[in-house]
Amino acid sequence: MESEKISDLEKKDYREILVQDIYRQVSSKPATVYKGANISDAVKAIIEAKAQKCYVIDRKGILLGTITIETLLRHAGYRVGAREPGVIPFFRFIREILKDRVDDIMAQPVPVKKEDKLVDALKLMAEYHLNDLPVIDDSGRLIGELNALEVLILAKKWFHQKTETRGGE
Repeated sequence: MESEKISDLEKKDYREILVQDIYRQVSSKPATVYKGANISDAVKAIIEAKAQKCYVIDRKGILLGTITIETLLRHAGYRVGAREPGVIPFFRFIREILKDRVDDIMAQPVPVKKEDKLVDALKLMAEYHLNDLPVIDDSGRLIGELNALEVLILAKKWFHQKTETRGGE
């Protein structure tokens, strides 16, 4: 994060900080796949972005769903229970699972807009047990991601600055 930007935010009341004030600092471009893509495409997108999830979008960029690493592992686990023991059946299983479609396992997204207040985004993160939220525009197009690390960086600096101002209370 840029130090001037953090300094400006540290002066604001935390209830007035907006999503647009901090998103895109950690994740400038979220991992995405198109509707109808294979799960292998989602795996590839997550690995390339070094992300914890990918977003399913249509050809216009409209957010349709999310797929987390946890979902991918759970899906694999369900399938593993039905496979025969041994190396060859395991490789067949991997080949089969990677042909499945993202549409079959994606979850309903919990998006925010860049004009939303950060405290409202944090409420959604807490309520839905999420580490990040997709940021969409007024048309529903995915434009970024609010990452929990961005929130923690700001919170640490903001609360540290406020504590120093109050004399170390």
